[in-house]
Amino acid sequence: MVALMALLSIGGIALLSTRMELASSGHDRFTQMATYAAESGANAAMLYLRAECASGSYYSSLVEPNNVNPQSPVEIYGNNKPSGDALNPLAPTMKTAYAVTILNDTADPGLATGEDLNGIIVIRSVGTGPNQSQVTLEIEVQNAACMVDGCDDDFAQRGMTSLNDSRAGCSKTVSFANAATLATN
Repeated sequence: MVALMALLSIGGIALLSTRMELASSGHDRFTQMATYAAESGANAAMLYLRAECASGSYYSSLVEPNNVNPQSPVEIYGNNKPSGDALNPLAPTMKTAYAVTILNDTADPGLATGEDLNGIIVIRSVGTGPNQSQVTLEIEVQNAACMVDGCDDDFAQRGMTSLNDSRAGCSKTVSFANAATLATN
């Protein structure tokens, strides 16, 4: 009888453990979906911001003094559109959405006055997923040269840094004459 009780106890513990693992994996999946939504929002914001940079004042029209009541531009594709809305680019069956706000970076000397003096801003993208999962991403971006477009019809950019501050033009298109050959065994 003691052995039977011990086996039942072990079986109950195993069942409980399995249920907890299934719940945990579901939560992880929903969090991953919210992460993808937040990343989508950040990418949509970067596309929008390329055209909004003004030489000299950078993103001043998009930042608020001390980041109080930050702007959430409706021009950002899919911004603040709930799952299932025709303007939400994410699949309605996934039940995901994003909300993007634009903040001035805290090191900017114009933070208190609502001016962007250094061309650096923060994109805050909040992605939501099923079962009330939520992920917040904050990405600091700089466009000090107010470059609207990168190189078109090109394979690479010479001298372009991660800060998008290249002074060099685009590289020449790769041709067979200047392509490297790899030796194979």
